[in-house]
Amino acid sequence: MSPEDLKGEQFWTNFVSPGLDSPLQWHNNNNYRQTLTFTRESLVAALGDPLDADSWNEADRKALTEHIDEATEEIKFLRSADLSDLVERPEFLVEYKDRNQSFEAIAKAILNPGLAYQLVCAGYINRNFTLYTSTFHGDRVGSAATNFIIHHVERDRMDEHFELSPEDVDAVVRERGKNALKEPALYNIAILDHLLATDVDAADIMIRSLAGLGKRQASFLQAYLTSGKERVRFVKRFTVECTRVLTYLLSQVDLDDASRLELVDVALAHLTLSKQRTDSEVSAYLSAHYAEFTALTSGAIAPAQAERIGVLFEDAGITVPRLEPLGQQVRPSFVSRNLYEVTHENLAIAIDNTTTVALDVIRARSTTVYDYVLGHLSAYLNAVRGESATIDANEHFLAVIEDVLANEAPCLGDVIEHAAPECEVADFAEVSEAAWPALAEHRRVPATFSNVSRYVETIGAVDAQLAKMLAAAAVITENSAADEEPKTALATAILAARGQLPSAALRVKLVESLSLNDYLGIDEIAAEVGDLFALLLKHNLIEDDAASYEHLATTDWPTRKAFIRESRNFTRYMTPALVGADLSQILIGDEIDPAIKRVVVEQAPRYAEVASRQGLNELARFATQSKLELSPEVVQKMAQGEVSAQQILLLLAPHLDVINRDQLFTILQALGGDYAELTEVGRIKLRVPNTPADRALLERLKREGTVSTYDERKAVIEVNRKRK
Repeated sequence: MSPEDLKGEQFWTNFVSPGLDSPLQWHNNNNYRQTLTFTRESLVAALGDPLDADSWNEADRKALTEHIDEATEEIKFLRSADLSDLVERPEFLVEYKDRNQSFEAIAKAILNPGLAYQLVCAGYINRNFTLYTSTFHGDRVGSAATNFIIHHVERDRMDEHFELSPEDVDAVVRERGKNALKEPALYNIAILDHLLATDVDAADIMIRSLAGLGKRQASFLQAYLTSGKERVRFVKRFTVECTRVLTYLLSQVDLDDASRLELVDVALAHLTLSKQRTDSEVSAYLSAHYAEFTALTSGAIAPAQAERIGVLFEDAGITVPRLEPLGQQVRPSFVSRNLYEVTHENLAIAIDNTTTVALDVIRARSTTVYDYVLGHLSAYLNAVRGESATIDANEHFLAVIEDVLANEAPCLGDVIEHAAPECEVADFAEVSEAAWPALAEHRRVPATFSNVSRYVETIGAVDAQLAKMLAAAAVITENSAADEEPKTALATAILAARGQLPSAALRVKLVESLSLNDYLGIDEIAAEVGDLFALLLKHNLIEDDAASYEHLATTDWPTRKAFIRESRNFTRYMTPALVGADLSQILIGDEIDPAIKRVVVEQAPRYAEVASRQGLNELARFATQSKLELSPEVVQKMAQGEVSAQQILLLLAPHLDVINRDQLFTILQALGGDYAELTEVGRIKLRVPNTPADRALLERLKREGTVSTYDERKAVIEVNRKRK
């Protein structure tokens, strides 16, 4: 950049603009290795200036304001100054004889420094000299007009209430000229009344000067709008000239309510293309009283004016609660600009349809109203609830859904839910994926294999929305042409959706409706507590084998019990290792097939090896109740496993004649107490219950030489052992 560029306004405007933080670099033309870099911060410090465009503007504004104030005071002085006053202000110059001169210099040149000059300087000859000396004055200007000119116009003293007849007004205007009507000294109610009635062009000169709404203008307007006879005509003309008429009428002038309403109504009826200024007070007033303005409610207003009213309300940010009060010309202007609250009544008026305000009907009638409703969908849904369906025709169902999605409206689910019952999407492929959850939740899509599988593949799982559709349908249709692999994948996803489909029966029913050709892989189904696996087994959806039962190891006994009850092959693949800790539960109660229990007894040696204490007890109990024999080895295992002595004696009884001495004594010693003592001779009497099994045992011990005699007449048998 050249030095001239650096001194230019454009450079500094760019340099201090927000977002620009490039440093200023200077290179020595004679030595390019010498560089000076000036950042914005360094220049702020060096120049002692904030380098802020707003602060510069503020400084300029302050200087200009001071200059304007000075000029205003000078204008005020010049408007009322007399000849003697001008003599004392040589700084004011006018062109005289081809050069700018002061009034004093011009007076000397014309009058010479004699008596006339001295009379001017002393104030005896003043601006009204010709008026005083005019021989025709009395014929041209009446006393009232003369007084007004001398005491008010000439002195720039406004008297808005000075009484002037129509002839006086004509005389004042003739004497001072129409151009003087813009001066505050001529602001007078009688003058403006007369001009508005007879010469609107002249009145407009004064009205244009009032549009500035300065202090003196505001003072006169307050007086005129309070006492003037032509207030309505004035506001009509004033509206044309002043863009602040509404803010003035509503916040700056003191009027009674009826007058304010009337004058604002007049202003609304005579708006121009110029943009009217508004503020919160204007907006509040127009919003509160819109139905009282004939400019809005009359059907006679011109379409162009109706449009201007619509523009004004739009600029003021006003939406009316009801369209019904508006006239036939104004109503379309408000509808086209969305200047109404979204209610059922307003929408019916906006589209001229009292039967329905469904979105597809609105879409066909008015793009403007349709877009407005889509932007205020929550309000629309509240307005039509119970009054109208959101979508009437199925043929438009998809189009409206796509429009709602395009507007990123958050209420798609409500739109779909309250559509007419016949509105449905045959295939998810016909509509955007974003609409699928809402369509599924409100059951607007059939639960075909294609729809359900596509949904799960896209979303990744059976979610809460799809679950509602599946729960309502209970079956998945149209799957005959589907391959086995995708059907299996869908079945697995449905079974995994326990959180969304808590009912195991429903999940199994849905899977069964898929008509699978093969068993589901047990490892693909998460183990869960409940009836799921029993139902899967019942409906032949999983294999009835050890792997399926073992898969339930981490669940609980009721879950495995239900599986066992539904199993038709459990006895074929059950093993001690597979049954494990469930042995006692299998043997307890009547819910498990007795055939399974008999298998356990038949294979008692194997089960006893891995059985817990409780398992051994239950095995002993079942065997005795069922009168099934257990081998001496199993009985010995039970005795050592702390099974009760009475159970052991009952199981031991069938073997007392054949069991060898060592095994018998090992069992009795495992029972402990008096039974263990019976295996040895001794002097101390022993006591055992008086049962057939105990008596049979004592008889065998007699033969073994450890028991001498016993008395079975009492409830407890006293046993005498051999002493040696």
